[in-house]
Amino acid sequence: MPNKYGLSETELEIMEVIWSYARPVYFNELLDDFQKQGKTWKKQTLHTYLTRLTQKGALSFDKQGRKNIYQAVGTKEDFISRWTNHLVDTSFDHSRSKFMAALLGDRESLSQEELDELRKFLNE
Repeated sequence: MPNKYGLSETELEIMEVIWSYARPVYFNELLDDFQKQGKTWKKQTLHTYLTRLTQKGALSFDKQGRKNIYQAVGTKEDFISRWTNHLVDTSFDHSRSKFMAALLGDRESLSQEELDELRKFLNE
């Protein structure tokens, strides 16, 4: 199962739908959206994914009467930034320079434009 930003492919698919709402979304809205996409998930399947996403800190959960409502914890960019920081902290000993070295690898593979963009970013 591919893993992107610490999420499974299905979890990322669910998050993409939730981010597209840009507002709190009811469980039944999500279930309807995925059924329209041809997913044959049972309610429990979607509930399990939403619970995992809540545990991973991607979603917040609230109950309004008998209805479950979910909201992304920040934007997609916020989520990716938190995940990247976690990756750097856990895999590169909190070192942004080690991360950049691993990310860039061979400097000769970068174009002059990419190098200029990176210098500009670092100077800011």
